Amino acid sequence: MSVDNILHEASAVLHAALRYSSKFSETDKIDHQIYRMRVLITQVAAHSYTTLGDYKNISAELRELQDIKDIVLRAAEQRFGSTSALLSEFRYPRKQTPSS
Repeated sequence: MSVDNILHEASAVLHAALRYSSKFSETDKIDHQIYRMRVLITQVAAHSYTTLGDYKNISAELRELQDIKDIVLRAAEQRFGSTSALLSEFRYPRKQTPSS
């Protein structure tokens, strides 16, 4: 998965998680994950789009960002149900490619 896709998906999860964070049962744990997502999104974007940062390898940050995104998604599924229409707000809409 490309860095851009991970950033877009993580941003969608972050935005939805911020909107519904008070509805999660373990608010403190989710708030920590939300904070960490913000930090990682900023770091990954800085390292991949500019010369900011110290040129360290971003693969560890990408893995952590992907892991945290998955944790928040699982928490949302547990809280709201996997078929909930609200859960669609946690998903980044993938671009549809025209059929050949």
